Amino acid sequence: QNKQLQAKLKRAAKLNEQLQTQAEQEEEYLTNKLMKRLEALKREKEHLARQVEMEEENITNKLYKKLEQVKQEKVSLENLLEQEQEYIVNKLQKQLGAVHDEKRALELQLRDGTESLLHSLRAHLERWRGGGGGGGDARRRRAERGRRGRGGAEDGRVGAGGGAGARGALGT
Repeated sequence: QNKQLQAKLKRAAKLNEQLQTQAEQEEEYLTNKLMKRLEALKREKEHLARQVEMEEENITNKLYKKLEQVKQEKVSLENLLEQEQEYIVNKLQKQLGAVHDEKRALELQLRDGTESLLHSLRAHLERWRGGGGGGGDARRRRAERGRRGRGGAEDGRVGAGGGAGARGALGT
């Protein structure tokens, strides 16, 4: 019976050894499997991190390019605005110069016309006042016409409605 127990004990020990070896193998298999899974997850995490970094860099580059484009457009628009302003200022200066020139020409024309008219009026007035000789006769004739009611100086018109003497005194 002792032999039987010893044999049983040997078998149990051998079975225990086999089970322990099998458990160690399974444990090693599971550990290897989990380690492989952990490594795969690490690689996936690193890959995702690189992708995120590349995407962030791509977005940053796009935004930088867009910013540069906007800056260039701003400079271009500022230059265009400056050119338009210069064009408008130059155009207005030319128009103002033309208006000043026209004003000066009209002032000269007015002055020349006024001087000519004044000169003509003075000459007529001198002739009318008798500056050309025989002025006493002309004045006498005008006074007589005024008394007779035929016009003359009393009607408010210089040299109007009179006889030949008044017209002759004015040179008409």
